[in-house]
Amino acid sequence: MSFTPIIEYSVIGITCLAMLMAARSDLRTRIVSDTYWMIIMLTGAAGGAAVRILDGSPLWEVLAVAFAQLLFMYSVLCETKIPPLFIEGASILLALTLLSYGSGDPGTEAGAASVLFCMFYHLLYVLGIVRGGADAKCLMSLSIAIPSLPEFLMNSNGNVPDILTKVFSPSVSVLFLSSVLSVAGVMVYCLIRNRGMPFPGATHGYMMPVADVGGAFVWPSEDIRDGVRTRCQIPEDESVPDICRRFEEAGEEEIYVTPMVPFILPMAISLILVLLIGDPLLSVLC
Repeated sequence: MSFTPIIEYSVIGITCLAMLMAARSDLRTRIVSDTYWMIIMLTGAAGGAAVRILDGSPLWEVLAVAFAQLLFMYSVLCETKIPPLFIEGASILLALTLLSYGSGDPGTEAGAASVLFCMFYHLLYVLGIVRGGADAKCLMSLSIAIPSLPEFLMNSNGNVPDILTKVFSPSVSVLFLSSVLSVAGVMVYCLIRNRGMPFPGATHGYMMPVADVGGAFVWPSEDIRDGVRTRCQIPEDESVPDICRRFEEAGEEEIYVTPMVPFILPMAISLILVLLIGDPLLSVLC
């Protein structure tokens, strides 16, 4: 009897449970504890190492992959006096070494590639493409926990290159699907709330009393500059009180706002979809 599927099912089950609990917290408070990501990352790193050992991967590569993953996780989730860039750089260097000079073992390559995907999501966060820190950590943790879909979850598609099925992280499809779900959800919600408002404003925001903005999960999409009411980009959280103050001083009672999407919720839904139907983005790309 092979224990590999049991370990893989266990990792997936714990990951899904932690994701649903994180989504519940995000939905209620828009705040998510790092504990969820630590659980997912540690479970994924330990489970992945166990699977690779059972599958006969070289022991030094198993340990090197786990060390690279733990290094990156440490730089993201723990406070340290060492600049995170150095820790992440060491992790990336180790991952690239495994990919370039390793034995070519599929488990090793998938685990090493997961570290590169973690760096990719960190860059998306730094560039502001992924806005929330919890969202970026979520994607990193998923990359480590499920670096590639287990064989029993893969859809047979002869057009997909074998190397991609080994190293293409399902977290990319999770990000893609959750983005689509978020945009669609906001549009539907705003259209229902804005019945009668002309396009395009009706699709991505709505009017709200200025006094209610502080206690709501929204971002102001307007500001007052030189006495003129004008649209603005989503502001930093720290600047929201100043925007509301300017509206109150100008005697404005309502402001156009954009709802804060609890992005962990669509990511949890997208993860379950990917696990049920396979990796749709990988199939489309190939």
